[in-house]
Amino acid sequence: MAGRIKSLRVHDLGYGPVAGLPALRAAILAHVGAARGVVAQVEQVVILPSTAAAIELLARVVLTPEAPVAWIEDPGYPKARALLQRAGARLAPVPCDDAGIDPARAADGPPRLIYVTPSHQCPTGATMTLPRRLALLEAAQRHDAFIIEDDYDSEFRYATRPIAALQGIDSGQRVAYLGTFSKTLAPGLRVAYAILPPALVAPCLAEMALRQGEVSIHIQAGLADFLDDGHFRGHIRRMRGVYAERMDNLVGALTRHCGRWLRVADGAGGLKLAVRFRNPAIDDREVVRALARAGYGARTYSEFCLAAPEPGLVFGIGQATPARADALALCLAAILRGATAGAR
Repeated sequence: MAGRIKSLRVHDLGYGPVAGLPALRAAILAHVGAARGVVAQVEQVVILPSTAAAIELLARVVLTPEAPVAWIEDPGYPKARALLQRAGARLAPVPCDDAGIDPARAADGPPRLIYVTPSHQCPTGATMTLPRRLALLEAAQRHDAFIIEDDYDSEFRYATRPIAALQGIDSGQRVAYLGTFSKTLAPGLRVAYAILPPALVAPCLAEMALRQGEVSIHIQAGLADFLDDGHFRGHIRRMRGVYAERMDNLVGALTRHCGRWLRVADGAGGLKLAVRFRNPAIDDREVVRALARAGYGARTYSEFCLAAPEPGLVFGIGQATPARADALALCLAAILRGATAGAR
């Protein structure tokens, strides 16, 4: 990447296209076409500094005072929820289970926008089944709604190959596909992308032209070469092995030491692991605070829930070496033992 940045010519450093550097857009499209089954033209690809920026952009363009309803997974990603609300959405939580979001259980009017994480549901880790995917696409077509598919960490599937994107089976062109390099490379890069339905390209570009927040041309150029030269594929292969081992470490340690108190997800993919408490009387906020005092980080599972908060924890796996995973699980077991006694 450094060599490509140094080779930029003067005319490369002017104001580029609003959508982003053409070379990077083409490289991204080639990658997600091969790896995720995405079907699009390069004109549909736009470069943004984060998926949060992409969600905000789509919400501003799609939602109106007359059509403000946004379906959102329950449980689901709290930041997406907040971004949609800030854009004026009236949120309609739709229950998720082991098959993903269930459109048949939506109960708050026709949506204009639908936010989903179908490849690795946040936070449960469930993969949306094909029948649910088809039902969701049918609902979007019927209600004239657009779907935001946040494919935030699908590269990291451990037991099976990554499942193809929802966008790739969308014959009605209702899906905006979002991806990011924050999880796969580094958050500091500040590079994400959206692959827009054709109907949203012009209004999104017009909105982008009015706002700050373009990604540095140097970073875009270096990343384009990193993708084109095959380095990104190699990096993903290496890191998939590292993270698969760390996920196994954490799942195994929590199951061994805390299985009597926790329902542990299978850890088949992703960079986070959700666990739910068997005893619903335990306060997950108190458990998180106790873990923090012991030097361990976690998020409450209940903060991901809307209609019916359920207690549990969500852990990152990045530092889960065997020793650290075992120490965390032993610490958590002691905390849960005390919390269970206090909850009786």
